[in-house]
Amino acid sequence: SIVFRGRSMFRLREELAGRLAVGALALANLGVDDIVMCLPTRDGRLFPLLVDLPNSRRCLHIAITITDTLAHAALRFADVDAE
Repeated sequence: SIVFRGRSMFRLREELAGRLAVGALALANLGVDDIVMCLPTRDGRLFPLLVDLPNSRRCLHIAITITDTLAHAALRFADVDAE
């Protein structure tokens, strides 16, 4: 786990990509554009995090998926054109 201060989703994604590059898995070829941050829903699905973080000090559990994988293909994005 990490402590992140701030609300910027972009800064958090940069920090996580940097940690993945030097972590135990050493995913050195991954860049910021290669990861998608997700929040788990009540039913266990992952929902992509597309906006800045809430203005609170609550703990968030964020899952990371890598683009062009089966997990990434299974993500459901909000339908912004829905009526």
